[in-house]
Amino acid sequence: MGGHRRLRVALLAGVLAAGVIASPSFGKGSAAPGSAGCDWPMFGQNPARTFSTACPLAPSVSDVSRLLPRWYFHANDVITASPAVVGGTVYVGAWDGEFYALDLRTGKVVWQTTLGRHRTDGHLDHHQGSYGTITSSAAVATVGGHRMVFVGAGDSMYALDGSRRHLQDRRRVIWSVNLDPRHPTNDGEVESSPVVWSGAPGGPVVIFGSDANQDSGYVGEGMWELRAATGQVVWHFNPETYTHHALYGCGNVWSSPALSLDPSAGDPARRAMLYFGTADCPNNSGSPCPPDGSDLRCPRGGHYNYANRWTWLSQAMIGMSAVTGKPVWSYQPFPRNDISDDDFGASAQLFTLPSGEQVVGEANKSGHYYVVDRHTGKLLWNRAETGSGNLQSGFALGGLLGATAVLPVAGRPDVFGSGAINTPVYFDEVAGEEKLQPTRNVLDLATPMVGFSGTTGRRVWAQVQAPTYGPTTAANGVVYSGATDDVLRAYNAATGALLWAFPLTAPVSSGAAITAGSLVVGAGTSDSDVEFKTCDNLPAPVQGPCKATPLSATLNPLSKANGIWAFSLPGGPQQ
Repeated sequence: MGGHRRLRVALLAGVLAAGVIASPSFGKGSAAPGSAGCDWPMFGQNPARTFSTACPLAPSVSDVSRLLPRWYFHANDVITASPAVVGGTVYVGAWDGEFYALDLRTGKVVWQTTLGRHRTDGHLDHHQGSYGTITSSAAVATVGGHRMVFVGAGDSMYALDGSRRHLQDRRRVIWSVNLDPRHPTNDGEVESSPVVWSGAPGGPVVIFGSDANQDSGYVGEGMWELRAATGQVVWHFNPETYTHHALYGCGNVWSSPALSLDPSAGDPARRAMLYFGTADCPNNSGSPCPPDGSDLRCPRGGHYNYANRWTWLSQAMIGMSAVTGKPVWSYQPFPRNDISDDDFGASAQLFTLPSGEQVVGEANKSGHYYVVDRHTGKLLWNRAETGSGNLQSGFALGGLLGATAVLPVAGRPDVFGSGAINTPVYFDEVAGEEKLQPTRNVLDLATPMVGFSGTTGRRVWAQVQAPTYGPTTAANGVVYSGATDDVLRAYNAATGALLWAFPLTAPVSSGAAITAGSLVVGAGTSDSDVEFKTCDNLPAPVQGPCKATPLSATLNPLSKANGIWAFSLPGGPQQ
C-alpha cells in the first residue's frame, strides 16, 4: 500500500506543472456546480459556522470513495485559507497576496487581483503580520444587487467586485479599510474570516476580528463591523479599551465570529448576536509604551505593567450584540494572568441540543471543547478532546487550532475535529515544570482525529492521522480533514471509518468547501505556530530568515505544490 501511495504521489507531482488535471465531467442531468442550496459562501459555510452543509447532492458515504481530481491550479505561494464557492466560481487568496476567482468546472482564472503590501494603488497595506498576506477566508454576498467578496489581507479588510468578469484591476477593489493606519508596518493582521449580516439596521454589514500577534500597543485588536457597501465603520470593539485597560495585547481575535438572528427577542440588542473567542494574554514584560502616545493608558516613556493586563474578556468565549458592539456575557475558563497560550482560535459554532437548548461550542489550544448556553454564557460541559501541546510556559502548539465541524448523526449533533501538534509532556504552570500528559492525551498523539457528542463531549470515535492546523468540514454523513502529511481524508461521520484519502503533495491547512458532487480545497502550509514562536525566541538577526523558511520546504521536498485542488464524482452526484 505504501509503495502504491509513493507511486501515486510521484505521478501527481509530474503533472502539476500542467495546471489542470483532466477528470470525469459532471454527469448529464446532474446538478451543476453552484446549484441552489449547495454553495459554500463563507468560512464555515454559514453564519452559525457549523462547517457543514445540508446539500443533498454532496458526496455521500456510499460514493465519496469515487472522488477523483477534476483540476489543480498552481499558486505561487501557500493557500491556507478555505475556498468560498458561489454560483460556479471559487474564491480564495494566497499568502503572497494574490486573490483568485476560478471557474469551478475548469479551474481557469475568471479574474485575479493583488491585495496587501504588493498592491500598487491607494489600497496598499504594509502591515507585516506574522503569517501570510491572506490567511483570511472570503465571504461572498449580494449587496445592492451586486455580488461582493470580502476578505482580509494584511491588516485591512477588502471589498471586491465579484459581479463583473472583465474589469480593470484598479476598479476590482471597491473599498478597503486599514485597521491601524497610524502604525502602517506593525504586526497587526486580519486572520479572522468575515461574516455578512445582510439585514442589519441601515444596510448590510461585514463583521470580523483582528489580531496583534502578541504585540503591545496595537489599536486595531478586537472585533469590527463595517458597512458592506462603503466600508464605513459602524463600531469597533477593543476588549482592552472597553475595560479601560492599556493595550497589552490581550484583546486579539483571530477566530471568526458566528452570527445568530432572533427578530423576536424582547431586547433589540439581542436580535443579532455574535459569538467568538479571544486569544491568549501574553506576558510581554518590559515592553515600552508607544512613543507616539497612541495608547492613552500607557504614557510615552513608560512601560507596560503586565500585572494589570487581565480582564474578564481575556482568553474567553464572548457573546456580543451585533447591533451595539457591546458584550453581553463572557465565559472564561482560565485563572487570572494565565500564560498558557491557550487561545480560542477555533471558531465558535452554534447548534441546538436534543433538549432544545441553544448553545455555543468552541475549542481552543488546550485541546478542550466548551459548550455554553447561547443566551447566558453558562458552561454546560467541557472536555479534553485532544492533547494540548503546552510544551513550555507561554508556548502551546497543539490542541484544536482548526475549527471543528458540527453535523447531525442519528438525530444528535456530533462534533468532529483534529488536533495540531500534541506532545507527550506539558508544562504545568502551577508547578513550574514539565510533566507527562495524562494517559488519554498520550494516546491522542496517534489519534488526533476525533468525533464526539455535542451533547456531552463523549468520544464517539478516534482515528490515526497526522496533525492539522486546518478546519474540519462535513456533509451528507462524511467528514473531511486535511493534514500536515499532505493527505486529504474523508471519514464516515457515524463510525469514523476511513472512506477515501488523496495525497495533495503539500501540507493541508485549508478546509474543504463541499458542493454538489464536488469539493475544493487549498494546499500548502508555511510558518506554522511552531516556527513562529520558535523563531521569536532566537536572536533578532536570525528571526527573519527563520520565519522565511516554510514548514513545507523543511519537511516535504514536494512542497512546491501550493495551490487549489478540485475533486468531483464520476458522472456527477448520485441521485
